[in-house]
Amino acid sequence: NVLNLKLVKNEDILTKIGKRNGLVKIGFALETENPVKNGEAKLKNKKLDLVVINTKTEEENPFGAGKKNYIVISATGEKRDIKGKTKKEIAGIICGYADRLMRQKGSGKKALL
Repeated sequence: NVLNLKLVKNEDILTKIGKRNGLVKIGFALETENPVKNGEAKLKNKKLDLVVINTKTEEENPFGAGKKNYIVISATGEKRDIKGKTKKEIAGIICGYADRLMRQKGSGKKALL
């Protein structure tokens, strides 16, 4: 028995959303090499306000439960290493950033992290 599976390339949703004004745009990236450099490129290329990066190395596995490490980079170039947080904790932190971004969109403020 042979099973043939035809795949269709999906549209890059983040790139499409990045073209829209008035939205707070936060992307997520899993990086195995050069996480800051690659994260900054995604932030710029996809026109995001914020990117949250997980890293995957031999020592660090972002999958499953437990405490993980993250790198958060804003469109203003601010970077923050967030270490030893559960997924629930990082979700709360990201929601806080999103809230501040929504408030700042109309105020002209730039600092976030």
